[in-house]
Amino acid sequence: MDRPIIICVGGLETEEFLTAALARVHWREGGGQLLLIYVVDSRPAQEVQEARQRFFGRQGHGGERMTAADERTAQDVLAEASAICQRLGMPTQRLGSLILHGRPEQEIIRTANEQQASLIVVGARYRGAGRPLIGPQSIGHVARFVLDHAPCDVLLLK
Repeated sequence: MDRPIIICVGGLETEEFLTAALARVHWREGGGQLLLIYVVDSRPAQEVQEARQRFFGRQGHGGERMTAADERTAQDVLAEASAICQRLGMPTQRLGSLILHGRPEQEIIRTANEQQASLIVVGARYRGAGRPLIGPQSIGHVARFVLDHAPCDVLLLK
């Protein structure tokens, strides 16, 4: 059985990221699976619930609405990523996707272990304002954690 290649997508610059990823991995030569994963970070919804409990003394529905919106976003991002991969020549039968929930860095490592991945492809960082383009701080905490804990090779794309 071929071990899958995991590509972590986050919704930002998906086409550019996937084009760069597929150009650098050897998915054409074997029969392995390409597994697209999107992790819904559970911390923001949990923080809303905790704040509501702390300030109002009750649980609310704000976190649930956030979670539902995050789930829809994950589905949309993965559908777009799958379509891009297919346009780039990836056979549908070798393409899979997963929506995970939790801390992104931990879920990526857990999934790589469970799937016995041969490679994890991850973006170096969120491309938001205020982050340096070079140096140690150019790599976000998720990418740094994946680099430090991955059970397989990691392709880090900037």
